Amino acid sequence: MTLGTDCDDDDDAGHSPAELPELGAGQCAPSGVISAGGSVAGDTSFAGGFSADLMDAYPIMAGNYSGREAVYSFEAPGDGEVTFQLVSPDPTEVNHDLIVLEAEADNCAAAAAIDWGFSDVTVDVSEGQVLMLVVDGYAGDEGFYMVSATFDY
Repeated sequence: MTLGTDCDDDDDAGHSPAELPELGAGQCAPSGVISAGGSVAGDTSFAGGFSADLMDAYPIMAGNYSGREAVYSFEAPGDGEVTFQLVSPDPTEVNHDLIVLEAEADNCAAAAAIDWGFSDVTVDVSEGQVLMLVVDGYAGDEGFYMVSATFDY
């Protein structure tokens, strides 16, 4: 399994480090794709194409998110509800939170945050809507994570 990719999809729909656009503070680009019914795994302590340190705060919540973040794009397969959930989280080891951003296909920004959760977050979506899922370490935390996505029509 390659870190930072969709575990249920053999093709690499994400960006390689050489393809990542030049980004500034508060900006992001997806490093992979998460699909309904799929999961992704990665490690935010790895620098390069699968994690960055560009988003340190989000307007919908208080807190220091100075840890590296990983970003995954999600396209809604229909009208319904998507739930992103950390698999077997242990915040005493690594304290990751999940943040959902409204976005376009290849760019996003912390200012576009619409919802968040400590271990899971559920969002209503419309068919074809693109969201970005951010896995971000609270107060500088970095490390391994696994996230699943379930979709209810």
